[in-house]
Amino acid sequence: MLQKYYVLVGLGGFLGSIVRGFAAKFIPFNAHSFSWATFSLNMLGSLFMGIILLNPNENIKAFWSIGFLGGLTTFSGLALELLNYFNSKQYALMAVYGISSLIIGFALIWLGQKLASF
Repeated sequence: MLQKYYVLVGLGGFLGSIVRGFAAKFIPFNAHSFSWATFSLNMLGSLFMGIILLNPNENIKAFWSIGFLGGLTTFSGLALELLNYFNSKQYALMAVYGISSLIIGFALIWLGQKLASF
């Protein structure tokens, strides 16, 4: 049973990382504009995480929440982009991007949980 769990997490992470890679190539980071690729993926990931967390099936949660969304969304990517804004002296963009990511991400994970409970 434990092996199945890790296989599901690994497959989900593999697929989520591929989607994230496409998004990064489609909308590359620019230190002088808002980072829409990472922001959008983190916000959508927060919404879907809220929905998935209410699913009682541990295999589904392992694949989607830890695997796919773990590969798709990345706080380390957010932190790196905040550092890039900081190093580029884009302090206003850094503040707007960091604060909006946290507040909207929290709101969407809450909304996802509410939507899934219907």
